[in-house]
Amino acid sequence: MNFHILINKKININKLYDTLIVLDSDEGIRIENYTDGKKIFINRNLLGTYNILVRKNKKPCLKCKDIVENEKTEEFFNYDEIDDVLNFIKKNTDNFDIWEY
Repeated sequence: MNFHILINKKININKLYDTLIVLDSDEGIRIENYTDGKKIFINRNLLGTYNILVRKNKKPCLKCKDIVENEKTEEFFNYDEIDDVLNFIKKNTDNFDIWEY
């Protein structure tokens, strides 16, 4: 029986471009933004398009009783060009770590 052990590897921001350019369809990158708790997941499909999922916790509404405190929102983005992905990351993060999975 073959088992694959998934190890998250931290990526230096200076290596992000190189990592994105060779990203395979069964690999991904997770960016954890500490300022707002946002997580960005990036992978690449078989056609070479970069798929981006942005997941963040909604802030609780103190006046609203029907909002759950840990409710999450998700947004999806697709880019064909690596420069568009890098610009997206630059606009949407400020205090973050990058992980390859």
